[in-house]
Amino acid sequence: MLIHGLWVTPSWEKWVERYQGRGYRVLAPAYPGFEVEVEALNEDPSPIEAVTIPPVVEHLQGIVGELERAPIIMGHSAGGFFTDGGINMSAAVCTADIHIFRDSNGHAYCDPYSHD
Repeated sequence: MLIHGLWVTPSWEKWVERYQGRGYRVLAPAYPGFEVEVEALNEDPSPIEAVTIPPVVEHLQGIVGELERAPIIMGHSAGGFFTDGGINMSAAVCTADIHIFRDSNGHAYCDPYSHD
């Protein structure tokens, strides 16, 4: 399961294709309200303006909870932050956060300078 950064419409397309091409089932769910094409969000950005963390986490937890097998979960940016503790991690085989950094106390933060 691949989790997008917050306020990002589908960002995992090439990775989905890559892993599906190797025979894996890949989920990259949109955040609530982001299920439309980018052009639709450009015309009406209200779903982007309205998104908050609790419903996103609840949405992702619901998807994980419905899976038959424990997933591998990877998140980018804020998706990595959710992966690092927002989703019920007991349901996952393993997790990875990309573009997350930690301070000397071990607190995780999204990397605001990452744009790749």
